[in-house]
Amino acid sequence: MTFLAFHYQPQWQESKVMLLTRLTCSALALDALVLALHSLTEIV
Repeated sequence: MTFLAFHYQPQWQESKVMLLTRLTCSALALDALVLALHSLTEIV
């Protein structure tokens, strides 16, 4: 969703902002994955 939204925005959007947003999204996804793995290991 976020990638598509930024992709279809006008050209005034700076590449640095897009890069920062992608890094943030990746970090959040990684955190969610780590939390999920911790939850699974705790259940087991």
